Amino acid sequence: MVSMSQSLLVPVLPTLPAELNASASEVEWLLTSTLLVAAIAVPVFGRLGDMFGKRRLLLVALAMLVVGSLLAALTDNIALLIVGRSMQGVSTAVIPLGISLLSALLPRERAGSAIALISATLGVGAAVSLPMAGLLADHFDFHILFWITFAGGAVALAGVFAIVPEAPNRRGGRIDFVGAVLLSAALVALLLPLAESANWGWGSARAIGSSLASAIGGSILVAETMTVGAAELPSLTGYRELFGLCAGAAVAAAVAALAIPRHRAATPAS
Repeated sequence: MVSMSQSLLVPVLPTLPAELNASASEVEWLLTSTLLVAAIAVPVFGRLGDMFGKRRLLLVALAMLVVGSLLAALTDNIALLIVGRSMQGVSTAVIPLGISLLSALLPRERAGSAIALISATLGVGAAVSLPMAGLLADHFDFHILFWITFAGGAVALAGVFAIVPEAPNRRGGRIDFVGAVLLSAALVALLLPLAESANWGWGSARAIGSSLASAIGGSILVAETMTVGAAELPSLTGYRELFGLCAGAAVAAAVAALAIPRHRAATPAS
């Protein structure tokens, strides 16, 4: 469900400016905001899960999916839709938290196959969401997509609360806020040119500058790791799978953005 929420709006993106009376750049932020918030939330939630309990943070992330989906399902206001989509982005932290929980709760001989299954479902969810969203959008209002993620998130939240136990080991300690800011900034600077390529162009000064900023931030982060130690930095568990998902969604968003009308929809006459 989390992987579906990343790319669920891609097929309907070209029709949203007219439906929401919004500009193309405003509508594109329905995808961009989710990607950028996910890049920040995942490592921070991973570290907080190590400190305060993975199950507890997993419940928080799923609750953000439910609340964000409900907000988006109930509004046509572009600003509130972006807020709802940003809350859905926080829920992407479910991926590394779930992987960490499996590693902690399952025997070693079963953990590997379980983690591989989660990794596989990321690709399946993203692949299924695109044709499903297009089919539903042909017959229903686009808000049905958010009702689907709301229902799926609510079921997942109830299931985790009722069935999944807390991991036995917690590291405690503290979070390195400087490292968290550096990691978040580097990841945002890396993903932003992908999501905004339709507006910026691959060879534009903003795209090149953002890529350079990502490289500089990553270099500083390496030096920070050597100073404070990796144990206090945000967790990167499951980040390989997540980065592939976000990068794929960013590219899909960039392609979809090319089909969005580049003018503000006219306000209907009263």
